[in-house]
Amino acid sequence: MTAADARMQKVHGGTRVMRWMRLLLASLLAVLVVQGSGCAPAPEPAPEVSDDESIGFELRALNYTDVPIATYFVDDEWGGDVMPHTGGSSSAGSIGLPFKWRPGLKVKVRWQDDTLRRTAPNALHEAELEVPPYERIYVGFLLVAFEPGGKVRIRASSYPPGMDGSPSDFPSPAPPAARTSSVSPTSRKRARSHPIAYPSGIAAQVRRHQRALGE
Repeated sequence: MTAADARMQKVHGGTRVMRWMRLLLASLLAVLVVQGSGCAPAPEPAPEVSDDESIGFELRALNYTDVPIATYFVDDEWGGDVMPHTGGSSSAGSIGLPFKWRPGLKVKVRWQDDTLRRTAPNALHEAELEVPPYERIYVGFLLVAFEPGGKVRIRASSYPPGMDGSPSDFPSPAPPAARTSSVSPTSRKRARSHPIAYPSGIAAQVRRHQRALGE
């Protein structure tokens, strides 16, 4: 083999190596592109919930009256107490409602205000209310509005009072202008000294909540 032939063979061999390197790089690049554009993992689908499945609704009471609500219950679930012109920001209990609203859905609300406590310490007002229609709610609140004249309203909502999206007819209570407080300083003391006869099975639940609240 002459020197010229050797040089030509070396050139052709180098060309083949470069061709294989280019093919290898192109293949690697294609793999990286496919992996990179393989899209981020699809978002997890919302959990499937049966329309009849019970969803927890946190009780949120709103007191639009001038007297304290000493205690209240919704379907025997204790909701705590609410001072005048306050409420909506905390809860002592929750109830279960179906994921999908259905006609004829009702709850029973029982409560005792400070006026009733003075005259009949063991008595409770009672009202059976139809739950207004609501969209499917995964996590929600049952708003309970106490109004003057012994009226009470309810509404299921995805948002608590005072937040965007909450029902406009259940605003956060505000004290009347130029009024400091209509609550008697002895209201809470009287509530403790004249304990209510809670419905069957509720007393232990109330005591647990009161211990948790340090009352």
